[in-house]
Amino acid sequence: MDTFSAGEDVDETTLEYIHRHKTGTLYRVSVRAGAILAGARQDQLESLSQYAEHLGLAFQIKDDLLDIEGDEKKIGKPIGSDFKNKKATYPSLFGIEQSLKKARQECEWALDAIGTFGKEADFLRLLVQFVINRDY
Repeated sequence: MDTFSAGEDVDETTLEYIHRHKTGTLYRVSVRAGAILAGARQDQLESLSQYAEHLGLAFQIKDDLLDIEGDEKKIGKPIGSDFKNKKATYPSLFGIEQSLKKARQECEWALDAIGTFGKEADFLRLLVQFVINRDY
């Protein structure tokens, strides 16, 4: 969907669908697999799934932002490559400030989703901070 939508006018719903089914699904599968292997209950699996979906979307929005503002040497691709390839991105649809606001909101929702967990979820909480603050 991401590749096929390049050069097309994409609305917010389609863009979110693309990102949730790209990065979000990858995160969801990874988190759920670990939780299942650890013997998580169904309610815990649901919370962790929500966490992963929000974190995945935040990661992708931040990735879109880094394509504009990042250091080419750190991110490993030319700055502006999404624009050059006419890819649908959050900054192209909402601008930089609103995209950052959306990424932060997704991080808040990710943290809220695991709010009932104790110290065993500290790594997941740190991962949220990494995603929003990363520069590569």
